[in-house]
Amino acid sequence: MNNNTFENLFSQFDEQLPSAIASGRILKIITDGDNTELHFIAAFDEYVKYDELEQFCISMKKHLRATKLTVECKYTPDKLSAEYFPEIFKFFKDRFPLVNGFFNNAEVSISGDEIKVTLKNGGYALLERNGVSRALSSLVEKMFSRKVSFTFDGVLETDIEAYQRQQDEFLASMPPPAPVQNNNVPAPKQSAPAKSDEEIQFRTCTADFTRLHLLCENAVVLKGSPIDSQTKVTEMKDIPADFEGDITVWGDVFKCETRETKNGMLIASLFITDYTSSFSVKMVGALKANKYNPFTKAMLEAVLGKMKVGSTVIMSGKIEEDSFDHTINLVPASIMLVKREAKKDNSEYKRVELHLHTNMSQLDAITPPSKLVKRAADWGHKAVAITDHGVVQGYTEAGNTCNDIRKNNPDFKIIYGVENYEVNNDDLIFVGWDQRELDGEFIAVDIDMDSNDVRTAQIKTITACRIKDLKVCENFEMQFGTEPADVSNALKSFTEFCGLDPVLVFFDAKTSSVVLNRYLKDNDIAFGYYYLTLIKMSERMLDIDEIKNIEQVVSH
Repeated sequence: MNNNTFENLFSQFDEQLPSAIASGRILKIITDGDNTELHFIAAFDEYVKYDELEQFCISMKKHLRATKLTVECKYTPDKLSAEYFPEIFKFFKDRFPLVNGFFNNAEVSISGDEIKVTLKNGGYALLERNGVSRALSSLVEKMFSRKVSFTFDGVLETDIEAYQRQQDEFLASMPPPAPVQNNNVPAPKQSAPAKSDEEIQFRTCTADFTRLHLLCENAVVLKGSPIDSQTKVTEMKDIPADFEGDITVWGDVFKCETRETKNGMLIASLFITDYTSSFSVKMVGALKANKYNPFTKAMLEAVLGKMKVGSTVIMSGKIEEDSFDHTINLVPASIMLVKREAKKDNSEYKRVELHLHTNMSQLDAITPPSKLVKRAADWGHKAVAITDHGVVQGYTEAGNTCNDIRKNNPDFKIIYGVENYEVNNDDLIFVGWDQRELDGEFIAVDIDMDSNDVRTAQIKTITACRIKDLKVCENFEMQFGTEPADVSNALKSFTEFCGLDPVLVFFDAKTSSVVLNRYLKDNDIAFGYYYLTLIKMSERMLDIDEIKNIEQVVSH
């Protein structure tokens, strides 16, 4: 029996090994010269899921401090089945990103060495053009040692792909123009260029959406028809995840992405929010107006010129799944550019904000000081405080904004402050950087020495226990001899017990850690660890001036 399994090789990480991976038999390990890149070839009796294997590789790469770690799965030929193909497609997509979502929900049937894939999302022409059949056959042969061939049926192309194919076939069928025989014949007149952005005019309308705090007087109609004031406007948080159909929403544009296809179409993806949730909007501008899409590239460019990041819109259209990338988007039929009603402070007695964070307070605020100061002045406040977390970098911007405001409002003031915390840094309780929870793994260590002189003390015994979920789950004890080999072996046994990047808990690290580090250095053993000083932590938690022995802690 082959004992070279992942379970044996990574025994110290048992809990991170899914059962299917743990039983895998390692056939070969390929490394680079520095052993920083590892490639395992392994045989498996059980099917391995792609997501589990990817997570395993990421985790082991971190623990082994490798720059790259991969696993190549091998199965016996009889293990090839249609049920495993959703995972095979994931392995294939990892090597061949071009497949995108074309294999999503695909059905597979196997007859001998012929495999039929029934597509649901089109893309066949693109797949075949890039040799996907051959690449899939190669992957299956590598994984299952079987030579197979692939055929495809089902939804081979989407409506957009069919239209593009028809256009290409039509253009290819046109005869070439006859050569001009008479050089004196004037050249034919060129067709007029497409309208530029400046020539595309947008109409305006007036509607009443004040219930949404939107101002729609002389709203610009960017696409379609004006949206009636009585139209129901749905909050984005209320749109079901599986909803498809007509809907009207409003929102602020916070992101816009565009790309041009090979045939000249312009595709715009915009992201809008009504501050209850957000949604993506997709518009396609054709090179020329056609029966499938009368909305041209020039029109879309003109719309995008008005619909910039920060603008507010109301739009009606359909929520539908994109047939190419299978994302869910709102495809608008009508868009109106409107304005948001400015917030007001209508209180009779204006407040003064004394606790205010700007974007200088990391992870606590995102608004610049200038906008906050200006908002306070606009609301009629007499002053505003700036109290960032432990920093004062917002003062300059706030002060400059205040100077501008004082030109018309000389009594407005900035109250300069800061939010600080008093931390007792006199005692060194924890050394290192680790974010594990209290119920994580810790190694409690007791080092018995012949003296308390850290320069000359000799270790007699190291006793340790592994604590996880606040319970002792494994014990260790090692006697230290006087011979160098015995000392070295004892240290290696201890470090192997502790594992990679442990957190050690010493009763008094002031002596224990210093002596341990001296022993590690003298024996040329690399062992990285973080440590916690129990005596200092207990003094603070139990409010005791000085703890001299462990019994004082246990008694509490």
